[in-house]
This record gives sequence, structure tokens and C-alpha cells, in this order.
Amino acid sequence: MDFDVLRKIYRLLYQQPTIRTVVGTDGSVVSHTIVSNLICGLEQGNSEGCYNFYIEKYHDIGNIRCIILDFDGVNAKSDVMEASTLLEFNKIMHVVVDSTNKGYHLYIILPEILNMMLFKDKNLNNKVFTNLVINLVGDYESLDKANYGLFSRIRQIGSVHPKSNKVVSIIYAYTPFMDFDTFRVKADYYNSTNDYFNRALHNSVKFLSYI
Repeated sequence: MDFDVLRKIYRLLYQQPTIRTVVGTDGSVVSHTIVSNLICGLEQGNSEGCYNFYIEKYHDIGNIRCIILDFDGVNAKSDVMEASTLLEFNKIMHVVVDSTNKGYHLYIILPEILNMMLFKDKNLNNKVFTNLVINLVGDYESLDKANYGLFSRIRQIGSVHPKSNKVVSIIYAYTPFMDFDTFRVKADYYNSTNDYFNRALHNSVKFLSYI
């Protein structure tokens, strides 16, 4: 993939402010920073593997533009590509990332900016969110159940995986509603109704009537 396109997609994924944690090769935390426009790790020369960069997936749960999922295990690639096919069929933008260590990350760029601050109980908010994930892509054995809620983090694109010593990078992108000049999502994506997404969202809160 053209590096300039990669950089633009990268910036699109990290539009919202997030916390980045920098971890040294010895496992020590070097710093925590809140950034609104991350610079691609590849641009920073991180290919030498000096640091692992992690981001908190949903620093602002009142303004979620992108859901990030982690697939791990022997079936990770087939599962993430099956989820990708489903999302593409339903015109939901997404990016598939190779963690380079038998794992894949799926970045789902939402057609509606979500506010998950629904209740005072954060566990209830988390249940609604995890139900939304299942309704959007399905339930897979390779989907990391411990790391797909509202309160988790993931290795940043451009980091070097400490086991494989390879750069975590984008391998597939479905981004037809992306403006490559402004690094922003086109208005059409948010203004047009996406029935698939709306059904998934509706069904994710439906279970509340039983609680």
C-alpha cells in the first residue's frame, strides 16, 4: 500500500483524542500522553523496535468514532477476514491490521458517532457496547473477549511487536467514504442511513428490558 495513503488512513483512525502509553523494551512504562493526532510510528523510525506504543481504545466514551477489536489464535486471520467481508457488504468502513504475531486487529469506522455514557454504571455501558460488537461482526473464538470492551488498550499501528520484531501494519482497508485530502470521513458516510448498523445498535440495547 502506498505510504502516503497509509499515513492518511492512520490519521483517520486516530481522529479522536486518546491516551498513548509508551512501554520500554524492559516492560517499564516510559510515559503516558494524550494526543489528538498521532504521528505514525513508521514515520518516527520506530522500526528499530525501541518502544511498544499502546493506545487506550476509548479515551472518550462519549465520542466513539472507531471500534477496535483484537483477534488472536490459529483462526484469527480467517475470522477477521470473514468479519471484514460482512462489514464491506454492509458498507461499513474498516481497516484490517496484522499484529505480526498470529493476531489481527480490526478497526471499524462507525457511520455514526456513538455516546456510550448511557448509565452511571460503567459495567452496564460495557454490556451494551460488547453486545454491539457481537451484533456487528458476530462472535468468534479468536475474538479476544478480555480485550474488546470499553476499557482496554491495544498496540498502536506502527509499533514493533517484541516477539516478531516486525512492524504492526495495515494489510487491508475498505474506506470508500474517506476524504484523502482532509484526512476526514466524508459527510455522506454520516448523513446517509446505514440500516445494518442501526439494527445492530438497536439490538445491543434490547436486552436491557430483561435486566
